[in-house]
Amino acid sequence: MASNPFDLSSLGVNLAKPTPPTTKHSMLLYGRMRTGKSTLAASAAEVDGMWPILWIAAEDGTTSFAGKYDDRIDVVKPGSWSDIQNVVETLVDNETKYKTVVVDTLVESQEFIRKEYLAASGGKGDYAMWDKVAEGVIWLSKTLHNSQYNFIGITHHEKTKDDVAGNVLISPLFQGKKALANVPKVYDTIAYLAKGEDDEGEPVRKLVLTALDNVDAGSRLEHILPPGFINPTMSKFMEPIFQEAAKNE
Repeated sequence: MASNPFDLSSLGVNLAKPTPPTTKHSMLLYGRMRTGKSTLAASAAEVDGMWPILWIAAEDGTTSFAGKYDDRIDVVKPGSWSDIQNVVETLVDNETKYKTVVVDTLVESQEFIRKEYLAASGGKGDYAMWDKVAEGVIWLSKTLHNSQYNFIGITHHEKTKDDVAGNVLISPLFQGKKALANVPKVYDTIAYLAKGEDDEGEPVRKLVLTALDNVDAGSRLEHILPPGFINPTMSKFMEPIFQEAAKNE
């Protein structure tokens, strides 16, 4: 006689089905300078439900879309890490008109922390400084990822040695190994933007969403999103997410 299987709900734990995707999304967008990262992020202004946008310009790349979305994007130009903290805390503690928050760039927000620490310590950098630099960008990423807003965090790229595989890996740029190890895993999607050529030799932009031997990328929605996009826009990126979310309504 077979015994009845043990019911884990008797332990008081919450048993549930996998969490379905929603249209609220966070993206870590990185790549070399002048690849169009700001232009891609700004195209969220063309997606219903993603605008108005608040753009926190720690590094000001807004010239690339000046005059195009002036009625849909507001820009904050912080002068300090405290400015960034105040803006983010105000956003998450209040209902605002914004649907999406962009931080451009995350590594430059770390630079605010580093410079303020050096100014306070008489120019002396130490382990505590690098810990504050890492903890600041981790807090920034987690706070906005967990907020009511869509979130796009932009940074540059760097080439690092993969100690396990032994190959050179293109990864998001952050100050300090702690930040590199902990920030990317916060986001729903890690996307690498690069310039390339199509089959006819015409210049194109490529958004990589799946990890390659030499590129750090990936998404919690890899079963919904394609491996990448040619000449991407946020409309192209969000379309399969909207479609999947509609199935679960």
